[in-house]
Amino acid sequence: MRIIGGSLKGRKLHSPDGQATRPTLDKVRGAVFNSLYDVSEASVLDLFGGSGAMAIEALSRGAASAVIADFSPKACDIIKKNVMNFGLSQRVEIRCCDFRQALRPGESYDLILLDPPYCKNLLLESMDLIIKLGALKERGMIVAETSSSEPEICDFPALDVIKTKTYGTAQIWFYRVNYGIKNI
Repeated sequence: MRIIGGSLKGRKLHSPDGQATRPTLDKVRGAVFNSLYDVSEASVLDLFGGSGAMAIEALSRGAASAVIADFSPKACDIIKKNVMNFGLSQRVEIRCCDFRQALRPGESYDLILLDPPYCKNLLLESMDLIIKLGALKERGMIVAETSSSEPEICDFPALDVIKTKTYGTAQIWFYRVNYGIKNI
């Protein structure tokens, strides 16, 4: 795995061994960030961080700061290693905890990245908690990855699906807060 764009382009990332963590493929990560608005100066939350690749990609492309959370101690060790290797420790906070503890009242983000383990209903629960806590800023965006074989997750009255894209077995969902206006 490597960083696809920005100031860290081409640098290699460490990733966890085994099947417990499923890193977002370079191709998918590149497509996600090429589809996004300008992430310059954005605050980012990567709620199921894995290797931290998605948040580090955002930082490479100009995001101001990131919180990267993961429940797995092994994943947190890899995230720390990647953050240190890229010299990003001043811009990254790592939270080695369950996503329910990683989401904190009063904190909000411009970009929230969600790539939980497939088929465990964690995406629905995390989206509900994000909405309940107001964790997405007014013009912010949520990017969520699911298995293309999972049922659609687009039924969130507080959010609008901006677009979806499928890459092999991965389905990417782009959401914004619903203010009663389509195509924000």
